Amino acid sequence: MVQAAVQRCGYSPHTLVAVVMGISERCKGGRTCYNATVAYDKDGTLLGVHRKLVPTYGERYVWGRGDGSGMLAWDSSVGRIGSLICWEHTMNLAREAMAEQRVQIHTAHWPALSSFGGFETVANPQVQAMMLNHALTAQCFVVCASSPTSQESIDYMEKALGPQSIVKPGGGWTAIVHPFTPILAGPATDGKEQLVTAEINLDDIKDTKVWLDTSGHYSRPDIFQLKVDTAPKSTTMFVS
Repeated sequence: MVQAAVQRCGYSPHTLVAVVMGISERCKGGRTCYNATVAYDKDGTLLGVHRKLVPTYGERYVWGRGDGSGMLAWDSSVGRIGSLICWEHTMNLAREAMAEQRVQIHTAHWPALSSFGGFETVANPQVQAMMLNHALTAQCFVVCASSPTSQESIDYMEKALGPQSIVKPGGGWTAIVHPFTPILAGPATDGKEQLVTAEINLDDIKDTKVWLDTSGHYSRPDIFQLKVDTAPKSTTMFVS
């Protein structure tokens, strides 16, 4: 369904639409779900899937752990795209793995943390700090999308689980950030469903990299090295 919608948009001669979205993925024939990002190009071509490497806190009840096969940048019609999910942005080696692939547009997916009890005053500053930091240290545009907690979601949880005192409606920090850290659009923090847009120029990345190119002149590979295993991991290896 998503693929068909992207194809309809992409066939317009005046539109370039690539879609990166968060999903709950379940492998065919399996019962393990993954917190994942899926990317489609403007013609509906599947670019790739990234599964969250480490489910956070209570997420471990729901989702499995992704492997390194999703730690790859995707070449698309709108630029080179990378993606991380939520607190994966605290995993500095994961961020560096994406930066080393010279990502031009980084997509970041977040829940509405500021709608959670105990996070009301700290979540948005945390997310903003991580998004600006990644834009500068990876020299890329960052498109950060948060999904506000809807009253419909709370109603569903209360019907299934009982009264919900920890999660409130609203929340989220959604914005588009320039590689040199100006915020180009947003941040949207009012908890309402809305579209945040900005026009970007990928040539701005070159200007930023004149100052610091962390996968080039602003690196010290003679001192620091990072090994990333992108091989898919299976529970079984059959040898003949």
